[in-house]
Amino acid sequence: MGKVFVRIDDRLIHGQIMAAWCNHLDVTEIIGIDDKTANNQMLKQIMTMSVPKKYKCSVITIEQAKEALKKETTGNRLVILRFPEKLEELRQELTGAEMIIIGNVAKKPESKHEVSSGTSVFFLTEKDVEVLDSFAKAGMKVIFRTVPTSAEKSWEGFMNSRH
Repeated sequence: MGKVFVRIDDRLIHGQIMAAWCNHLDVTEIIGIDDKTANNQMLKQIMTMSVPKKYKCSVITIEQAKEALKKETTGNRLVILRFPEKLEELRQELTGAEMIIIGNVAKKPESKHEVSSGTSVFFLTEKDVEVLDSFAKAGMKVIFRTVPTSAEKSWEGFMNSRH
């Protein structure tokens, strides 16, 4: 049985995923989960057109993901969501995931937290923090890391720096 890794990246599927993360995590399948992109054929095609054929790749809705993630796989999967708050909708399906890697979260009007890790900056809303903290408290490893060669910042380090 393969492992499941979760990445939060508001760009969803892009070159950094294929060039760095898929090799680092020994991924055979990429699952982008975003309702808007999955329901727009042109966006979906643009998102997946540069993915090498060696990877099984799909862009699906949250509801489709609930079914897809129940299926056994022999290779490792990289599940990518645009926003941390969407994790809540897939809590049951992601229970056995290895870790959540926060890779790119752009600033939004409701962002309250700026997290620096090396040369990267991530922005989180209160809801994002609440959801990610609930996964961390349930035993999931949560880290901030743009690429495998960059320094990682732990969830615990972020939470401790808030106080």
